[in-house]
Order: sequence, then C-alpha cells, then structure tokens
Amino acid sequence: MSCFICSYTAIKTLAAAIATLYNSYAYQCTGISMPKSVRLLIKGNSLTDAHFFADENKIAAALYAENVKAYDGRYKDHPCTVPAPDFAAVEAVSLVRLDNKWKNGRHTISEWYFRLLKLSEMYLYQINEDATADGRIYLAMRDFVIALRTAIAHNDPRYEQNGWGEWY
Repeated sequence: MSCFICSYTAIKTLAAAIATLYNSYAYQCTGISMPKSVRLLIKGNSLTDAHFFADENKIAAALYAENVKAYDGRYKDHPCTVPAPDFAAVEAVSLVRLDNKWKNGRHTISEWYFRLLKLSEMYLYQINEDATADGRIYLAMRDFVIALRTAIAHNDPRYEQNGWGEWY
C-alpha cells in the first residue's frame, strides 16, 4: 500500500458532495441513503453551520486532517509539511445532481454517481492506514462508499432481474 495527500480540490469536492446529500434529504432525489455514521460524524464533530446544515468547509478540513494523519502515520520519517488551506477559498467540482429521473421504479444512475464513488474510494484508500483505519472518519467514509455502491446496484434494472436465490 501507499498513501498520498489528496488534492485540495478532491477533498473539497468530496466534502461538498457529502454536505449536499446530507442537507437535501437526498434519498428521495438520488436513492443514496446517508449512513448513520456519517450523520453522527457531522453532528457530533460540529461540522455544521449555525443552522445545523452540514458545512462543506468544516467537513473538508476534517477530511484533510484525517488524510494528513494517515500519511504521517505511514511516512513517519517524512511527515506532511503542506499546511491545511482555508477550504472556503478552494473551489469544489460540482458533482451531485438532485434532478435525477425516476423511471420504472428506480432512480436513473448518472455519471456523477460513478465519479463520486471513485472519489470516495480513492479517499478511503488513502486513510486506510494504521493511524486512521479504526477512526470515525474512516468508518463513516466506508459506510458512505457502501451506500453509494448500494444505490448504484439497486437502481440498475439488472439487479432486479436477479431474484433472491432464483438463479442457483
């Protein structure tokens, strides 16, 4: 395994996507169920604004700090010297679209689902280090990746075509 510090844009994009899904009750729009571990992480670590909406800048700062902790745990002799940015000044790539179509009893899976999944898996891989692999952020991100995979699979018509054990 290896570990690297994710770009500021990647971190901010992931944080913005998580905040958008958290703040919008996105299940109705996307079929992505926000895991309890993510909700508790956001609420329990004060990653919200004054109105209790998830704050993408606070989430980004927490994700970045965890990434640095993982990196420093892996490369003890060469710790990260890159300072954390002011994430309010970092522009995110807009991924999540809340205008998905509902067709034949399922959400239409668009390209952004796969981009968000790949970004989430990349981040999860970077924090899968001894220093962070049992932490709240790792566990929440693992659950988030599972939720994304589940939404993609369950909204694919091929999933419904395979009954429970009927193909054995």
